[in-house]
Amino acid sequence: VGGPGFIKAIKAPLPHIRMAAVGGVTVENTADFIRAGVEVVGVGGELVNSRLLEARDFAEITRRARSFRQAVQDGRA
Repeated sequence: VGGPGFIKAIKAPLPHIRMAAVGGVTVENTADFIRAGVEVVGVGGELVNSRLLEARDFAEITRRARSFRQAVQDGRA
């Protein structure tokens, strides 16, 4: 249950409802969620996790953030 198909099904009869996708959002499906009609996506472990923080791998966190930003832009295009 859930995913971009679920969002699209809900938005069809209720296009005025603003929605956010959280949980299960990946860089690979972000554009699909945006195209399905969500306003925003919420990401956690896909962006930052304890391993990256402990390693102070801010370059990887930055790379991931840029990937998510690009996926949102792709979904809105």
